[in-house]
Amino acid sequence: MKYLAEKAGVSEWCYGDNYSFGIPGIRVRSGNAILSKLPLRALRVDALPGKPSVWNPTGQRRLPWASVEWAGSTILLGSIRNDSFDLENNALQVRSILESLPESPVILGGDFNAEPGDESMERLKRSGHWRGVFQGAATFPSHAPHRRIDSVLIPSAWPGTLEQRVLDVDLSDHEPALVTVTLR
Repeated sequence: MKYLAEKAGVSEWCYGDNYSFGIPGIRVRSGNAILSKLPLRALRVDALPGKPSVWNPTGQRRLPWASVEWAGSTILLGSIRNDSFDLENNALQVRSILESLPESPVILGGDFNAEPGDESMERLKRSGHWRGVFQGAATFPSHAPHRRIDSVLIPSAWPGTLEQRVLDVDLSDHEPALVTVTLR
């Protein structure tokens, strides 16, 4: 993660495994990271619903949480990578996230693995917790994007404008979504 943070021009990062399996010397790992220019405090990594089989451990999803202090407030940050194999389980994961949200402002971003109009994204939109670009430029796959499954959602109570664009860079199999928030 340190390498990615340096390449992104940020000094702060935290990480949480989704899965890590293998034998000594040969491991397969995947997870989510939060990168920031502001000092981060890693909080926890929540397991999301869904029981992957032993034969397919890549179905396990977790949600790392961190916080930043900004303008006198504590802001919670979550990095998501929901189920990409089962949209019903994806919706169950979103429901679990919504049920456990704190009262503080929450920014939620990452790979939602659901497109605009899917139950998961509609549930997030209707929750009233966030605003963001629920429709927009495609982010996946990076070599010829045709699906919008990545986004950043900001607290709906924040006044101001939100601009989001998709960057055409060669860092991942997804194109990154860059969000600029101008608060009043």
